[in-house]
Amino acid sequence: MRAAFRPHVAALRERAAADPRVRLVDRVLEYRAMLSLIASADVFVSLHRAEGLGLCLLEAMALGRPVVATGWSGNLDYMDDRNSCLVDCDLVPVRGATHPAYASANLAPDARWAEPRLDHAATWLARLARDARLRRRIGARARSDLGRRQSDCGAGALLAALEGRDDNIVVHAARGRRSAQSLIKSSGGKAL
Repeated sequence: MRAAFRPHVAALRERAAADPRVRLVDRVLEYRAMLSLIASADVFVSLHRAEGLGLCLLEAMALGRPVVATGWSGNLDYMDDRNSCLVDCDLVPVRGATHPAYASANLAPDARWAEPRLDHAATWLARLARDARLRRRIGARARSDLGRRQSDCGAGALLAALEGRDDNIVVHAARGRRSAQSLIKSSGGKAL
């Protein structure tokens, strides 16, 4: 562990130890165990400053879990106010962080990231905690929306997006080998 992280981790351990409801998992989980953990949760929370794609958000949504996440960055490509709980944020200058990528020498002078509004996140969590129907509705919509996107890709949207490319791209078809084979056939034999 980097020295810069140690005080943060120590403070987190101290606070967690004071609450018997909190359990810290400080080891790497195998993928199947991670998915089981997500599937057993009532809600998945990711208050990020800059997420990019957000694979863990996608996984939680595909498992039908409501996701509370910052309403900014690459996750907005598939998250909206009907299939997730988007948290308001303020775009602020990137300031010092423990990761070397965010050192001022590596950033443009006007670099910004999102600062999630914790009061808005807390409001979402309180609503979800007291309303099981809301949790089920948002989780079901998330799973449905992601399933529809996957189906659209299988129906040709992915091929249209890749039209004109002559390099091979591998896509892991969640629907199995036959689906992958039909994608390959319809692409003229290229591995998609």
